[in-house]
Amino acid sequence: MRHILTSRRVLVWALIAVILIGLVAVWQIQRIYLREFDPDGRLVSFMPDEIRLPASSFIQILDLSCPCNGFSREHIASLVKNANQQGLVNSQIWVLNNGHLQPERLKAIAQANHLEESAVRVIEAEDYPWIPATPAALISNSDGTVAYFGPFSSGIRCNTGNSFIDSVIQRIETGNHVFPQVNAIVDGCFCPWPGKILN
Repeated sequence: MRHILTSRRVLVWALIAVILIGLVAVWQIQRIYLREFDPDGRLVSFMPDEIRLPASSFIQILDLSCPCNGFSREHIASLVKNANQQGLVNSQIWVLNNGHLQPERLKAIAQANHLEESAVRVIEAEDYPWIPATPAALISNSDGTVAYFGPFSSGIRCNTGNSFIDSVIQRIETGNHVFPQVNAIVDGCFCPWPGKILN
């Protein structure tokens, strides 16, 4: 009988330890990565009227070292699929150059997103100082003007329930011109963009 009680106590303490470890892990993720998209005001220097993109583009901006990408992977994949089906035919991925990008990794990113290898572009942080954080999205109208720039969604996980992009894509699909929407004051899982802030 004493052996059974001891085994139960060990099991209960092990379960409590697992729960505590899980809570600490969630707390750490929220403490480090749950933040405002543009806490430093980088988007003040962003002038959407000065940027021309390929017509009807859906561009993902990623830092591959950012763990927040994992929380939005499924939603982004469905957005890319829907964007392509709804006429945003120019899907691209801009990847921050972290100095360790191998061609095989870029090829794998293209394949995972059902894109040509040429659709994955490596960018330098200093060339895009107006980007405050990743993951982010940049969408253009049929004339190449910016329709949307900002995060995919709010919160720790990205999904259609908290997406900012679905309605923009739907309006472009129906032939509407979308005036520039720059979404800066959002809390979610974001990694800060490196580089100096413009004043």
